[in-house]
This record gives sequence, C-alpha cells and structure tokens, in this order.
Amino acid sequence: MQEKTKGIIHRIGMAIRLNKVGRELGVGISTVVEFLRKKGYAVEENPNSKIDDEQYELLVKEFNKDKKQKEDVEKFNRQRQKSEQARQDDAA
Repeated sequence: MQEKTKGIIHRIGMAIRLNKVGRELGVGISTVVEFLRKKGYAVEENPNSKIDDEQYELLVKEFNKDKKQKEDVEKFNRQRQKSEQARQDDAA
C-alpha cells in the first residue's frame, strides 16, 4: 500500500533509505540523522541506512514545510525573471 503525504509517496511498511528521504525533503543526510538522534533514535550516518515508517513520518512533518517554502521561493524567482526578461524584450 502507498501513502501520499503532501507530494511525497512512501510505501507503508517498507524501510526507506536516508539518501532518498534527504532528496525528497531537500535536506542533507547529516540534518536527517541529527534530527532523528535528537528524537531518541539510533541512526547511523550512512546514505544507505534505512529508517522505518515512524521515523519517516517525523521527518516529513518536520521538513516538508521547508521544502514547500523553498519551492515557493524558486517559483517566485522564476516568475520575476520572466517578467524582467519581458520588460527587456519590450525595451529593445
């Protein structure tokens, strides 16, 4: 079974690798490991280390908002660049 949480798909009951979680959420492995350790989990700082569903959900709740915010900023910057380019084209 799959679960989709705000644009992130994860198969329930399956372990997921740290490097995949980091890529999905836009954070580094060391950030993921540090966060989980603060929450009391013993996690090896290795990209191939796997985490369970409970740990994954904690990470999504913590870092998905950061990913959304980053995407919003990137979208704003792209729109601004397009409008600046259009103004330059009109002036030429």
